[in-house]
Amino acid sequence: MSVWAVARRVILFGLSLIWLIAAVAKLHASGTFSLQVSALGLPAWLPIGALPYVELVLFLGTAAAGLFAWRMRLFSILNGVIYVGFVAFLAWEKLHNLGKYGCGCFGVLQHGITTGDFVRDGLLALLAFAVAFPREAKGA
Repeated sequence: MSVWAVARRVILFGLSLIWLIAAVAKLHASGTFSLQVSALGLPAWLPIGALPYVELVLFLGTAAAGLFAWRMRLFSILNGVIYVGFVAFLAWEKLHNLGKYGCGCFGVLQHGITTGDFVRDGLLALLAFAVAFPREAKGA
């Protein structure tokens, strides 16, 4: 197995840990998460309470993809698309002057929306797409 093949699996497993941290942070401080989400003025019909559980499913799928090289491209693309969506959502929040308590991404671990949030999600999207569309060395 090439170094890049191993690196892709490690990166994907690392991406899975982000989902786990986000889900546990939301579940651990559900009151703070509710406050953050309510400050965003999102539609009441959105099932926001289910978000930590969706993140746990994403953790399990992405972790399995990384550990067992199972559906790596699918989960990499899914992660990348979600992170691009997060960047767009952060931009929307900033544009509408929302998110003074944070975007709700990491519960009490986050306070307000910063440039770092854009950088983090952008880099995570790039990592996910790098895993999804590897550029193998020629002749290797």
